[in-house]
Amino acid sequence: MIARLALPPAALIGPTALVVGGTLLSFRLMTASRRKARSPKVPLTALAAVAVIYAGMLLLVAPALEQWKVVPDLAKWVASHASRDHRVAIYRMNRWGPAFRFYVDRHTTNVETPEEAARFFDDQGPFYCVLAEPEYKELVARGAPLETAYNREGMWATSGRSLWRRHGDHTRFLIVTRISRAPQP
Repeated sequence: MIARLALPPAALIGPTALVVGGTLLSFRLMTASRRKARSPKVPLTALAAVAVIYAGMLLLVAPALEQWKVVPDLAKWVASHASRDHRVAIYRMNRWGPAFRFYVDRHTTNVETPEEAARFFDDQGPFYCVLAEPEYKELVARGAPLETAYNREGMWATSGRSLWRRHGDHTRFLIVTRISRAPQP
């Protein structure tokens, strides 16, 4: 747990509670069988261990998972910076589309191909588009006039892999807009 996961040392309380609770419960059951006594109807030791593990999950593990989730942060940025005139799109992020739409609370265009992206970018009016950095580089190489308005590192993963110490799975996610051109003299 310490070697592979980037959790605080306090997270060791959960496994420790499980081992201690299991040991105490086993001891009580063994001694009860020797004395021909009945086992406890409610295994309070086991319940206490489970409660400690649950609290540890809520207080230590869940926040560690949440720090690498980028969709709420990106959507809140768009929601706070986009005017009613801005068009909003996500590019090749269809798996995150429903969550992004929920957090941004406005119509969002789902763009999947470079051709669709070019049409979206060429339409009149301001826009924001959310995409991963590799896709941004691909679109810029194709001539898309984009600049980064905001970026955040995070993970595509929605599982416990985000807790691993090895952060090779991180991706930079961008919010892009049309390059602002200075007036020609």
